[in-house]
Amino acid sequence: MGGVDVVGTMSDIPRLTAFVLQFYMNNIKILLTFFVIFSSFFIFGCSQKVTKLKTVDIADIQKDMQTQLSVTSKQKKKLNPFWWREFHDKQLSSIISKALKTAPSLKSIEQRYIKANMRVKKANSTKLPTLGLSGGAYEVKFNKSVVPEPLAGETQSFFTAGVATRYKFDFWDERKSRILATKNRAYAQKIYIDEQKLALSTAIARFYISWSFEEQQIDLLQEVLSNYKEQKNIETQKFVTGLSDSIALNHQNENISNTEYKILQLRESIEGQKEAICILAGLYPSAAKSFTKPTIHTSLYPQIDKGVYLNSLSNRPDIEMQKFIIKSNSYYIAHAQSRFYPNINLSGVLNLFSLDLSGMKDSDSFGAIAGISLDLPIFDWGRREANLEEKLANYNSSIYEYNHLVTQAANETVGTLMKIRYVQKQVKAYEHLQDQRVKNSNIIHTRYTIGVINKLPYLQSELGVLQSRFVLLGLSQNSNHLYIELIKALGGGFIADDKHS
Repeated sequence: MGGVDVVGTMSDIPRLTAFVLQFYMNNIKILLTFFVIFSSFFIFGCSQKVTKLKTVDIADIQKDMQTQLSVTSKQKKKLNPFWWREFHDKQLSSIISKALKTAPSLKSIEQRYIKANMRVKKANSTKLPTLGLSGGAYEVKFNKSVVPEPLAGETQSFFTAGVATRYKFDFWDERKSRILATKNRAYAQKIYIDEQKLALSTAIARFYISWSFEEQQIDLLQEVLSNYKEQKNIETQKFVTGLSDSIALNHQNENISNTEYKILQLRESIEGQKEAICILAGLYPSAAKSFTKPTIHTSLYPQIDKGVYLNSLSNRPDIEMQKFIIKSNSYYIAHAQSRFYPNINLSGVLNLFSLDLSGMKDSDSFGAIAGISLDLPIFDWGRREANLEEKLANYNSSIYEYNHLVTQAANETVGTLMKIRYVQKQVKAYEHLQDQRVKNSNIIHTRYTIGVINKLPYLQSELGVLQSRFVLLGLSQNSNHLYIELIKALGGGFIADDKHS
């Protein structure tokens, strides 16, 4: 460290600037010594080399997906980002749209993004020299054993005021790598908002669909209940006339009670679906009372262009977010490596010093100090090595996480599509079964209308038709849930921002 004081007038700032330059010229030997040491570190270096892991090849995974799905289209088709509108339910669209704007869970994440941007701003501020103001007042009593006469035993006041500045060079991109690491972490936080929006919208849609189909199941059970009650009336008449015993009558009462129990179970479940929707959307409990009965289209099946399937790996927010985390961790490694090289720090102070406040304005109270120091990466007892190993571990961990997300996305897409295909086959098979039951019911109804049989066999045949409708309703609900899973697996219409990629 080199340093010197200079006295001058407060108005002669240019001369003070010249003094600082002159100081460095006068200490050229010191600077040359620093330069030799600095250059030796540059030539030989002391930064340890690191071996980074690599990400999986997306092209190979896409090729595997293409084989599994028998997809030949390679066009870059896009998924509708407002996919929930395909259900043609205004209430669902309103709830999701409002949730994406006002849900507290999303607002909390948005604040984290603001926080991440402030970190970027803070990192960028290190590009410029620091500037600080200082001042103080001190009262000192001079000890007779230390200070001779005439000051011995006296108490004296001192007043100081000054401006100090420091600047650290960035020869090895230490500052630059930290800024880039912080920026990429902020980009990742921004995409995390999109990821959570997708999670929120799909969760609301899933609960809403369950609510819709449970309402339809209740309607169907009401028909079953009416059927059982009509059968009970017939059995009651038979019992009164002695054509039947109480066992058949009790059996009908059992069927009625069991059906009513199922209806109450569904109503309880619906209240749970409404509660979950209100929690996710950030709505008050009273909002559930204003909800109207859903109008989800029961025969909805995913009609998505096959070109979207293969592009899902590049249009998933969680995968895109992980890319920026990897970039950020890579820059943190570069930052850790830069700490293995020496650096130069410059400092300067403009100071006022006086024994009384009135003297602060005098020219002889004004001084300046300039200094230079060399930061050498030695004798840190392995701290830099440990820091680099830590950053490398973070990077490799993010690579493993990325590889996991990519393979997970591929399996979710393929697996969901496979399940959808089998559900659709089940629907076709059960529709054929229902057709047979309807035909049989029509035949029995004809026999009843011409008086060949009583109404009881016809009611029982109708009950079989209702039961098959109940199964088809469950398959349709499953199909709609799988559609939501597929939307989530495909990224929900998320498109990566090219300017940050």
